[in-house]
Amino acid sequence: MEEAEEERKKNAPKWDSSKLAVGNWFSGTSYYMAVADKGDQVTCRSEGRDIDISKDILEYEMHSASVHAAEEKISLTNVATKLAEANSKCFTVCFSTKVDEKMVIEKLKAVKGKLSAD
Repeated sequence: MEEAEEERKKNAPKWDSSKLAVGNWFSGTSYYMAVADKGDQVTCRSEGRDIDISKDILEYEMHSASVHAAEEKISLTNVATKLAEANSKCFTVCFSTKVDEKMVIEKLKAVKGKLSAD
């Protein structure tokens, strides 16, 4: 499939709005980044489009990956469990690896060697 055609499909409506009726149900998972605070409304960006969302909806119906109550240090094994349990919630992950002393020494020697050559 051609890239331009794929982009048109991606940006096309997901349903026929002429058939909108009271009682219709809707669902979806989207991720939003706040770009402006307008008091009771927050302008959020998702997939290149901006939308104003009530702060009440953000606060009571959505999760935040940036505003969190706790930081956890967990093993890589537990990371897999957390990812599986996250479902559609957004979250922030920072990976740190154990310091490998031999690797640090090798890298420092390599840098020292380059500095000596200059």
